This record gives sequence, C-alpha cells and structure tokens, in this order.
Amino acid sequence: MVRQYTRLAVLLLNTALAFVVLNGLAWLWERRPHDIPQVAYYGIERLRQVYPGMTDAEVRQLLWETYYGDDARGFAYEQITQFREPAYHGRYVNVDPAGFRLVKDQGPWPPDPRAFNVFAFGGSTTFGYGVPDAGSIPSRIQELAAAAGCDQPVHLYNFGRAAYYSTQEELLFQTLLWSRVKPDLAVFVDGLNDFYAGDDVLQFTPELTQLAAQRTVKQQIGILADMPLVDWAAHRLVEWRERNQSPGNLRDEATLTRLIARWQRNRSVAELLARQAGVRTLFVLQPIPTYGYDLAYHLFYKPEPGYFGEFDRAGYAYERLSQRLPELSRGGDFLWLGDLQRDRHENLYVDFVHYDEAFSRDIAAAIFGVMRERGMVPCPPT
Repeated sequence: MVRQYTRLAVLLLNTALAFVVLNGLAWLWERRPHDIPQVAYYGIERLRQVYPGMTDAEVRQLLWETYYGDDARGFAYEQITQFREPAYHGRYVNVDPAGFRLVKDQGPWPPDPRAFNVFAFGGSTTFGYGVPDAGSIPSRIQELAAAAGCDQPVHLYNFGRAAYYSTQEELLFQTLLWSRVKPDLAVFVDGLNDFYAGDDVLQFTPELTQLAAQRTVKQQIGILADMPLVDWAAHRLVEWRERNQSPGNLRDEATLTRLIARWQRNRSVAELLARQAGVRTLFVLQPIPTYGYDLAYHLFYKPEPGYFGEFDRAGYAYERLSQRLPELSRGGDFLWLGDLQRDRHENLYVDFVHYDEAFSRDIAAAIFGVMRERGMVPCPPT
C-alpha cells in the first residue's frame, strides 16, 4: 500500500513538474522574435506592392497597430452594441475615446454645431483596416469636402468598427441620438458583413451568454485558463471548430431572402430615427471582392475552394440586389457601388477583403459625388 502510494505521488509530482516546465517553454516560445501573422501569411514581398513609399518596418507597424497594438487593440465592451473599437493612440491608427477613428484634420468632439457634421457607419472596411487614419474612406471624403468650396466646414466622424453590420450600426446611431449627439448627415456603408453570417447573432454573444450564466472557462478551471498550453489548446479548438463548421449552402434562397430583408428593415428603422431627429441619410452598398471584380487581379486571392468563406454569400446576395436597384433607389438616399470594380484591371485590396488607399479614395469620391449632386452637403454640385 505504501509502495503504491509512493509511486502515485511520484507520478503526480512528475506530471505537475512536466506541466509547469512545458508551460514555461510555451511562454518563452510565445515571446520569441517572430513576424506578425499578416506578414507571415501574405509575405512582405507581396505587401510591399500595396504600400508604395512605405518601408517594411512601417508596413509592419501599420498592421501591428491595426490588429494588435501591444494588446491595447482588439475590442472593448460597449452597452447596446456589445463591443467597439477601443480608444487607441498610435502612429497610424488612432481611435478617440468617444468611439470614432480619427480622420485627417479631425473635427472636435462633441461636434461643432457651426460645422456640417457627417457620421459614417460601417464595418472594418469603413474603419479602414490596413490603411492609416488619413487613408480611410471617411477621411478621404473630408479631404474632398475641404477642397470643394463648401459653404461651411464639413467634419467627418468615422464610426466604422470591425465586424459591424446594419443591426449594430442602427443601434449605435440610435445610442448617439439618445445621448443628444446627432449629425447633419448619417452615411451607412454596408454589404460585406451583412451577408456574412446566416443568423442575427452578434459576434460575442456566446461568450457573454456564458459570462451571464457564470460558466466561463476561467470560472471553471481558475488559474489553469491562464496557462500558455491551456490557452493555446483553447484557441486551436476554436480554430478547428471554425474550419470544420460547414457554413451550409451559401446560395440558399431562404437565407438570402431573410438577410436582404433584415438589411432593408434596419435601413427603414435608421431612416425613421433620422427623420425624427432631422438628420439626412445615405445608405451605400459597398464594393466587395466576391461580386463584380476580376479576381485575376486580386493580389491576395488564392484560387482554392472556400477562400472567402462566408463572404461568398455576399456575392450571391449582390446578384439578387442588382436586379432590384430601381426599387432600392426610391427615396434618393441609396447608392449602389457594387459595380464600381467592373473593368478595373488592377489590385484594389491590402488583404483578402479590405481596400487599399487608392480604392478607398475612389469609393470616397463616388460617395461624396452623390452627396453633392443630391444636395446632402452644403457644397456646390459638380
């Protein structure tokens, strides 16, 4: 009995020591010098082509601030919308504590009532993932407005946030109105994220559900959740589930019909809120790589099944939406940019879905042109 107890004790002790040693080695491995994932995946040679005039170190700094930022980036909790881009100050990426990314010659917060204030809502393509502050679509619109001889200053506020789609944008717009902060014009740039997932569940709903039920992993296993090996295993499990979870039939007619109806419903709610607040609106369906673009010119495209994942669903939704443009355009507050890439024989992206600076400028020019033509801004028409 004593011998068996001794063997068991030695086995448990050796197992515990091995666990500690392996976690120590994993901790050292995590802190080894290594390239950021975007550079490792795409290769610095390819990235140099979309960042002319920037050194390799500057490209890495821009991508680091976009996605990581010394652990200060990621997401912050926000009531109603669930999450937001956190406040951040970097060389290329700067996010105000009020929740908007800075543009060139940023206007004050709260907005100056003497200026014409425009709030831009959207996902990471509106935020400008992969481009500096001044390279985002809202920043380019402000640049164009500054040169247009407008009757009053036009101030853009970039409320684009990663993973946001029309449901969250409408909620954010409503929250800002509740706080008595309202723009003169609200621009909603959608299309990519609205058709990504087949449901209407916000990104962190599973985690918040667990938290509310007091059943988080950390609560169950305590300090073990912070161990590098446990953390690594948990992330690998999530990645495995995501890779092996079938998105189903991306052309499913019922799903496409439901998602298009959701976008239209959110548009209607935002229009109603804006009308009651005396705010004009413009709803933009943005260009996407899975519709109307020759992927032979997409520098980052890999011709393999499922490369775009559920973003392919957006392409199928656009096929249907393109047949309904007269209906969607009623009211004068809609802009279709789904065909902006047609006959463009050049790369337009900094990764698989985010625009480069040149294409962001083209999108901004299309949006601002319509804003002027329809008298949405105090600027002379072209």
